[in-house]
Amino acid sequence: MGGKIEHPWRVEQWDRKTGKSFVERTFAECTHLDVARAAFDAAVAAYPNEHITMRAGAHVFREHRPGNVHGTR
Repeated sequence: MGGKIEHPWRVEQWDRKTGKSFVERTFAECTHLDVARAAFDAAVAAYPNEHITMRAGAHVFREHRPGNVHGTR
């Protein structure tokens, strides 16, 4: 009991109103990639006008930016 659990995957909404780069909201912190993907898809569906990322550490695996005609990567 008491060990820290690592959650490498994070799904986050970034501030886009002030132009500063900081996380406004964290939708998920999880261990499993499939859970992170589902959380990312749900966040984009619920907040299509927001900048949302799915990342592990500094590496961004998927990103949604409002107005991106090519969708998410």
